[in-house]
Amino acid sequence: ALTELTHRFLPGMIARRHGHVLNVASLGAYTPCPTFAVYAASKAYVRNLTEAIDFELRGTGVRATCVNPGGTRTEFLDAAGQRLKQAGEWSMMSAEACARIAVRKMLAGRRNVVTGFLNALSAFLFRFLPRPWLAWLAYQGLSSGVEKTAPLARLPAPEGPDGAVAAEGEEPDAGATVPDASAETGGGGASSGGAAASAAAEAPAADDDQR
Repeated sequence: ALTELTHRFLPGMIARRHGHVLNVASLGAYTPCPTFAVYAASKAYVRNLTEAIDFELRGTGVRATCVNPGGTRTEFLDAAGQRLKQAGEWSMMSAEACARIAVRKMLAGRRNVVTGFLNALSAFLFRFLPRPWLAWLAYQGLSSGVEKTAPLARLPAPEGPDGAVAAEGEEPDAGATVPDASAETGGGGASSGGAAASAAAEAPAADDDQR
């Protein structure tokens, strides 16, 4: 939906030579997150998509901004079958505060925004750590901050050519049809900013890396 909406709204903005695209990713876009693997991967997609589109939009009067919140008080954990532990309360930001920061930075022309000082510091330090360390740190942080309250939904069992479902623990037949993971998670196959690609004109500004 995020990709589709971005592509649908960009042509009108480009025609008017004015507008802002604000996409919401997460601090998880900066690191692998064990136990939230698909979530973090999808947020990395949002961040990279938005940064690429913003580059393509140069010279059009339109900008794209990706906001990366850290822990925010929403219904997210309930929907994910998780509960916030007391140890994780201190790091949570209100949704209203997060939104104010996002809009202010978007209007200031920032391409990438991490809300909250500690979150921004974490995102900066992540650059210098080996990827396995990042995964370990993310796992420790998630384990200490949240706990599961409900099991995650199971993926459907693979079906054989005749529509039969393999029993638990069995390997599917060689010709079995395995569900497409990208269809379940919304990943894969999405183009990045085609609607804006032809409109890009100018080279990046000298201070672009600071945005």
